[in-house]
Amino acid sequence: MSPLLHSLLAISATISTVNCMPWGWNHNSPLGTPSLPLGDVSNTGASPLPTPSNNPKYITLGLGFQNYTCGPTGTWIQSVPSSGAVADLYDISSAVNKYTHDSFSRTTLQAFEVCIAATHCTPSPSNSYCGACHTIAAAVFRRGLEGFHYFDQLNGAQTPNFDLFGGGDFLSAKRAGDVKAPADAYDGENGLGAIDWLYLVDNGFGRSHGLKSVYRIETAGGVAPKSCNKAGAQLQVPYAAEYWFYD
Repeated sequence: MSPLLHSLLAISATISTVNCMPWGWNHNSPLGTPSLPLGDVSNTGASPLPTPSNNPKYITLGLGFQNYTCGPTGTWIQSVPSSGAVADLYDISSAVNKYTHDSFSRTTLQAFEVCIAATHCTPSPSNSYCGACHTIAAAVFRRGLEGFHYFDQLNGAQTPNFDLFGGGDFLSAKRAGDVKAPADAYDGENGLGAIDWLYLVDNGFGRSHGLKSVYRIETAGGVAPKSCNKAGAQLQVPYAAEYWFYD
């Protein structure tokens, strides 16, 4: 067995796996209804995350890259075309419970980072954003890809989209809540921290169907350095997060 494969299998083995149910939340879980762990963050400030009034329709693990562009003031930004995030979404609806916390995002991102470093992969559309490493890192879930997260431009603004082809739903969203990740979240290989927890809602432009909102929680990695020195340069930072979708 190659050292790379041995390392990835060792990391993946730390996750407690289950045989997943069909696409969507498992209403018959013996561990009960999964609930958003909003008590794990300092949920205060100008835009706290609201408590949902119903159960999640889907819970997915997002694995991919936060994409940044070096702006004219020497900082990494995500407000221009080609920035934002791109991620594969994997169904973990039947696996999440009150004991899993950030184990899925943390360990899967660690495996992803090991693979990227070992293969020297530079993410691009031509290699499906290091698609081979996605396949290896997410193999622990024993199921296929269920959707994509990506950004496009809508009325001149970067717009987050979620295409859940496993369930046939689509959400074109806007940010409605934002809080810092917990202090003990996985900082990523670069050690710079975990991206914020977010609450996003339908943006009202008529593109969404089947979904009204999504929470990005249990984040790992994804933070860019504070400064950059070449305007227009691009940076991809690996990240993982749980996405909880509501209708």
